[in-house]
Order: sequence, then structure tokens, then C-alpha cells
Amino acid sequence: MHLTSGVGEIEGLIEQARLNGKATVRLSVPMAMDLAKFMDSGQPFQQTLAIYWQVSVAALLGVLDQVRTTLTELVAEMRAGTPRGAEVPPADVAAQAFNFAVRGIGSRITITAPHASGQSTSSVQLAAAEPDGFFSKLSHKVWTAIVGLATIGATVFGYLEYVRTP
Repeated sequence: MHLTSGVGEIEGLIEQARLNGKATVRLSVPMAMDLAKFMDSGQPFQQTLAIYWQVSVAALLGVLDQVRTTLTELVAEMRAGTPRGAEVPPADVAAQAFNFAVRGIGSRITITAPHASGQSTSSVQLAAAEPDGFFSKLSHKVWTAIVGLATIGATVFGYLEYVRTP
């Protein structure tokens, strides 16, 4: 599932669940009303009131932890690459920091020699293999489509079995 809520909203959901003594949070399913109408069609004594995902508070806390960790890595990378005395990092430093922190591409290692005098440091850039752009994106889209179609098929099959059962 894709979380489209901001960090503040996710924190609010977690706080609300904790205040109510719950270990899970209910999140709305896209097009829930249309799905409810479809499930109720042909069923005169059935009315679906809500369709939702029930997500564990621990999973949402994990998402918040990932966001905070990524932001910390981004800031640390930008600070490490910004020349002394500069207020704003150069564009290439910001791009490299983004690629490292968010995409996981490339890395920066700073080695401080123990026998150096003054403030001598050495920086080594390690080149990381980037994934094949077109094919990795294409395979991701193909698998996403397959999973989506399988989910829709399973929902329709489950509904048909439900309708058929006396």
C-alpha cells in the first residue's frame, strides 16, 4: 500500500490510536465507496459501510523512523560535501547526497589519517553500480501491474464465491 499522508498526519494517527488503546490504525482504501457499491450490488439486504486497511501502529512507526533516518543521512551527506565557509551546498553535492540518502546510489567515505598534522583529511568516492534504468523500471511496472491484476481478480473471485454461497 502507498502512504500518501504526511509525517504529521501519520504521527497524529499513531497518537490517536495510542490514546484509544489500539494497536492498529484504519486507513481508507482508494475508491472504497465504488468498491462497496460493487460488493452490495445484487444483494438486497446487504450494505457495506466501510472498507479499509488495518495497519499496525508498529508499521507506521517504522515508516516514520525510515523518514527520519533518510533525512538525517541527507543532511549529513550535504554537510560533509559542503566546502568550508559556504552557506549553501553546490548542486552536485546536493544531487550526490540525494542519490546516496534516498536512492542508495554511491557513497562517501572520509578518512582522517592518524599521523597527519593539522586538519588533513582524504575523501574517497566509491562508485556504486547503478541499476539498469530502463529494464529495472520496466520490470517494476510489469510486476506492479501483475500484482494489481491478481488483486482485482482475487477480489472479483471472492465476491462471486460469496454471492454463490447460500
